[in-house]
Amino acid sequence: MSEQQKFEIIKSLAYGETPEQASEANGISVPEIQAIQQSCAAEIAEEREILKKGGYISDGSLKPLLSKLKAGTKESWIDVSAHQSVIDWTKVAVSGVKGAVIRAGYGDSLTQQDTYFAANIAGAIAAGLKTAVYWFSYADSAADAQKEWSVCEQAIGNYKEQIKFVAFDYEYDSYNYYKEIHGTAPAQALINAMANTFLNAAKADGYGAAIYTNNDYRKNIFTAETLAAWQIWLADYSGDPDIECFMQQTGSTGSVSGISGNVDTDTLFTVSPQTAVEIDTTIGVTKPQGAFYTFKTTCNQQPVVTVGTPGVVTLLHCRREIEADYWHLCFIGKSGSAAGIYTAAPGEEPLKRFVARVK
Repeated sequence: MSEQQKFEIIKSLAYGETPEQASEANGISVPEIQAIQQSCAAEIAEEREILKKGGYISDGSLKPLLSKLKAGTKESWIDVSAHQSVIDWTKVAVSGVKGAVIRAGYGDSLTQQDTYFAANIAGAIAAGLKTAVYWFSYADSAADAQKEWSVCEQAIGNYKEQIKFVAFDYEYDSYNYYKEIHGTAPAQALINAMANTFLNAAKADGYGAAIYTNNDYRKNIFTAETLAAWQIWLADYSGDPDIECFMQQTGSTGSVSGISGNVDTDTLFTVSPQTAVEIDTTIGVTKPQGAFYTFKTTCNQQPVVTVGTPGVVTLLHCRREIEADYWHLCFIGKSGSAAGIYTAAPGEEPLKRFVARVK
């Protein structure tokens, strides 16, 4: 059993899971879980106090779901992992949930892919839900964060076109793991460097990128520069989110049809990016190496079109007719490689419109 697995089990028990539940979620036998429960009682109690500080539990029990949400357009989402065991995604979809953030795994080894990830993302997609993923980090250096992204990308690559964003999840267990391994706390600058390394790598590979945080860490750990660079997924169970965020985790004890037991609930605040550029392609395009694809943009001025990941496709502006521009993509990369295609009218920030993938 790795130290990271041990931390995952301690976290499960601190959240109140039974040894049987922790066993199924972590792939460790019940007797082994019970042994950890006895030998690590102090660590579990400490973890519970940390979770209280972060606002995840209160008065020894998980907080109830709060109904007061930010006004405006919003969607009901959930986030899930192996801790929810088998999920009936058809029932989840019928319940009104619109999307799910699915744990892909943790740490820097593919052996630590979430045991239910493949079933969860395939089931959610088949049920017509929107999907995103998160990766729980135990990185102890920027290089290790880069390795974590490499492992994460291996786990999620087959579903790239269906993944709305990838979230970097660095929490108290991540912090405490570093302390146990190195004998000292990680520096704030290092934590921010690891987060930015992971998310910049995800962005470079054509994924939307988000940072998961609570109010404690957004005040005391992540810098303003880091928070400004990424979409924020904020764990805030006390009502409206304290800061602007694109997604709020609103509770840990949600009840959703198709899921046994508690599930984390989220609200996605859907704000459609404003752009003057219309485009005729909004879904992923997959072509064999050497093939071409043509798409059209429409704007009163010629937009800037860019490719997110180099070496996948070459981009050529073909012609402009009145307000329409025609663009050619030539697929040159290795099989399985992918790149986001971005547009921007003069004065706009680049906006990803679709993903080009080499078959």
